[in-house]
Amino acid sequence: RRNILFQNSPNPFTKETIIKYFLEEDVKNAQIAIYDLSGKQLRTYSLHEVGNGQIAIKGGEFDAGQYIYNPLCY
Repeated sequence: RRNILFQNSPNPFTKETIIKYFLEEDVKNAQIAIYDLSGKQLRTYSLHEVGNGQIAIKGGEFDAGQYIYNPLCY
């Protein structure tokens, strides 16, 4: 199995969205980076759970709009 980053749900959201992921046991450091559409990195979230995990992002953390997220695994 590989490291997997799933689509956030619900999408779009107002109050909260959940991003689920799967990390293999050999991953030492993992983060999800959030970017605006111009490519500017706005925030990173550390991922601490090996195997299946998830993070919650509150609606008030970012202005209304579209964002991109990517995994950063080491």
